[in-house]
Amino acid sequence: MEDSEEETNVRSATQNSSKEPETASVSHIPLVKIIEDDSLRIALVGNMNAGKSTMFNMMMNERIPSYHFVADHDGTTRDAIEAKGKLHDAEFTIVDTPGMINGHFIKDSIPSIQSCDVVLFLTSALSGISGKESKGLEVVRSLNIPVILIVNKIDLVDGVSQLAPDLYDSLGLGDPIYVSLKKRSGIDELYATLLPHFELSKIRRKLDNWKIEEAAAKGDENALNIIEQKNSLDRFVRVAIIGKANSGKSTLFNRITGVGTARETKVPNTTRDSIELKCIYKGQRLKLTDTPSFLRIRQFRDRPFEEQLWKRTRSVIRFANLCIIVFDATQGCPVKGDMILAHTCINEGKAFTFAANKWDLVSDGVSIAEAIDYKMKKQLHEVKYCSAVAISAVTGLNLSLLLDHLLTLYETWNKHITSARLTRFWRRVEKSVTIPHHVTRVRKIVQVNVRPPTFVLHLQTRDEMKQLPYTYEGMIRNHLVEEFGFHGVPIRIFQEVKDAYKDFF
Repeated sequence: MEDSEEETNVRSATQNSSKEPETASVSHIPLVKIIEDDSLRIALVGNMNAGKSTMFNMMMNERIPSYHFVADHDGTTRDAIEAKGKLHDAEFTIVDTPGMINGHFIKDSIPSIQSCDVVLFLTSALSGISGKESKGLEVVRSLNIPVILIVNKIDLVDGVSQLAPDLYDSLGLGDPIYVSLKKRSGIDELYATLLPHFELSKIRRKLDNWKIEEAAAKGDENALNIIEQKNSLDRFVRVAIIGKANSGKSTLFNRITGVGTARETKVPNTTRDSIELKCIYKGQRLKLTDTPSFLRIRQFRDRPFEEQLWKRTRSVIRFANLCIIVFDATQGCPVKGDMILAHTCINEGKAFTFAANKWDLVSDGVSIAEAIDYKMKKQLHEVKYCSAVAISAVTGLNLSLLLDHLLTLYETWNKHITSARLTRFWRRVEKSVTIPHHVTRVRKIVQVNVRPPTFVLHLQTRDEMKQLPYTYEGMIRNHLVEEFGFHGVPIRIFQEVKDAYKDFF
């Protein structure tokens, strides 16, 4: 029974991939609905090493580990990253963009800048405004967005005469704001300059809310959905897309969201920062996160930057609720690195599923599906009925099936069983299983937590050395999975020693 159910998880997707008309008819329509941000959006723009990521980390007001890497070399930031920011009492959305290259922006940076209300153009006080920066500044001004000039690193300049104020005044952007992000100086002047934009954003938000309420009063379904989303108290389900380099994580992220925020290249380790996007799928609010590629620990020697990438991915897994482990199906079954990620999810207590990407390029789908199923059974004993979905991020094959499976895993991950049901279940198991006389009896089983499901076995013994062996604990785990349907999620079991008869004397 166990083999047949596990094999269907992979083979059902294999049968769907053989239908060529469905693959050919897939359109590039996003599978989720993006939750629009109504707060003031501020873009950080400038040359490389101007201090954009440092300002992003300083203003960020989120608990999740979405901070930016800061390094002395050029080109550290490669993607446009968004996060909630706070400056004194003002809250907003801050967007960090990749640095300009010879006065030119990366193609993916322009849409991110256009979606913002204010642009902070950062330049270094050491070099001033160069001709290449002036070209980029003209591009930003052509977008009809208010631009504020920020002169950073003034602590490295001796005297005001070296700041070249006449050069900045000739740009027509008003008086620049001189700051030192390293010493946190000039922040009050920046807040005073942004204050009018904060007030305009509040007025604009009130007007938009009035229009939505008027449309909802007339029976507009879109307005009613927007109001329902704003008043929703449901938690966001954090979904992390993890995997090795060039497995298709960014392509999958862009295909699901339809935004194209993550950069897609054939160069390994293109993604360096965690890209998060809020969306809704079938009424469930999600936070999709694209993560840096996984690297083996032996590859960290003399490569501290790659070690920071793995720490970033590890932090995202720790904060996530669900994980999608993406691997290249053209190379066969998941490799050792993918299994390390799976065991990391198990140790963190996260529900996960494998995504066999590039399934449209697989020639023999049945044999590869059997190999994937065998690999999961052999190396993932802690999770029963671990599943994999055959997908194609390029053609959109089975992406809806993948998201539906994630919602099912989330419900299973949050499942709670009452003590009465567990007691009846254990009495039936004791009658059906032969238990050796030297094995300690289990008095009762209690579920003490969810996310992941956690059970405590109350033992009838006074001796802590007589706890149940691993094989017997595994037998109880298998019966719990079969009886209550904890398929594809890790289960934690603890043993607690309690006296069979309390000593009142």
